[in-house]
Amino acid sequence: LTSTPTPPRLDADGKTARHHGSASRRPRQHDTAGGTTTRPQQHDAAAMAARERERERERERERERERERERERERERERESRRAQRKREEQAHKERTAL
Repeated sequence: LTSTPTPPRLDADGKTARHHGSASRRPRQHDTAGGTTTRPQQHDAAAMAARERERERERERERERERERERERERERERESRRAQRKREEQAHKERTAL
């Protein structure tokens, strides 16, 4: 005699008991199997302000790095133009001395 698995019990709406309402989708507060517990979002004004300040400092550091890169590019352009200028002067000198 082979036993057939019993079909899941359906409630009045035709849903299985497991998926009834939204509670099943809500993360369990004390399920520590994954190492984290899900707590309700804390609307802690001080913590939020601190995070905002941290983000602002990070943006400021990023802007500073960008300015530094820009200054570096500017210095590179100046070196390049001086190099070209020296080359032109040397070329002119060669032409004068070749005559």
